[in-house]
Amino acid sequence: MTDVHHVHVWAMSTKENALTAHVVIDDEQASSATRRAIKSALRDLSITHATIEIEYGDDCPDREC
Repeated sequence: MTDVHHVHVWAMSTKENALTAHVVIDDEQASSATRRAIKSALRDLSITHATIEIEYGDDCPDREC
């Protein structure tokens, strides 16, 4: 993982939290494993609903995508 941006976290209820984020990685082949690892780590932080947008290398050089 080389960058994380556009991170938004909010409470869905008193017991459920959600997150969206854009994650930049270099290895397109690792996208599924990266997404699983992130979601696992988020569950440990009580974030049970996550949408992870995977971007590759320089797909988004200005971080505005």
